[in-house]
Amino acid sequence: IGEACQVNDNCVILTPNLVAYCDQSRCVCPPYFHANDNGTDCLPSSDLGGPCNSDDDCITMNAQCKDMCTCKMGYVANVAKTDCLIAADKLHAPCDEDKQCTEFLPKTTCDPIRKRCNCTVGWHEVNGACFLSSRLHEPCSRKEQCLIDSRNITRVECYEGFCICVDQYEMVNRTDCIDTQRTLPDTSGTSMIWRINTALLCTIALLFALKY
Repeated sequence: IGEACQVNDNCVILTPNLVAYCDQSRCVCPPYFHANDNGTDCLPSSDLGGPCNSDDDCITMNAQCKDMCTCKMGYVANVAKTDCLIAADKLHAPCDEDKQCTEFLPKTTCDPIRKRCNCTVGWHEVNGACFLSSRLHEPCSRKEQCLIDSRNITRVECYEGFCICVDQYEMVNRTDCIDTQRTLPDTSGTSMIWRINTALLCTIALLFALKY
């Protein structure tokens, strides 16, 4: 198969009662068959989900035979069952369909615009995984679920089944935890300069009054 020919009789394959033919001066397999690796025979072609006896029977790239043609490990079938797409192994990996994300990353979706795997609506990312989002004073089972605007997980904890701010932090509008021990900027230097300038102006004014 694939070699030069002039007539159909030039094309010889191993399988009896199966006829290869000459097309545009090259030996080709009949419809729904494909050549084996060394071109000595024509094998039944199977798409994804079709029956097979070996990997060679599966014509879809990155497919393998397990009694039927399926995608290899690390790949998933597209919606149309015509191709094997690489499965994402981390958030923000490139994608074309949701299944590429959900194969190994629960609660994810493929952003239709950015074509990247992101957490689905109502879930948020923490350390490369997606967690159900819970605001302050909402139910939780672990601290990673607690979502605050600053996205600083060290400021929250899941205490007795609810998201709260940890000690030293104070809840603001049920959306964030603010450090209550923050000190205001030291303005003593500025005040001292202001007092010196004021005294200097008073002295100048007094000298001017005495002179005139």
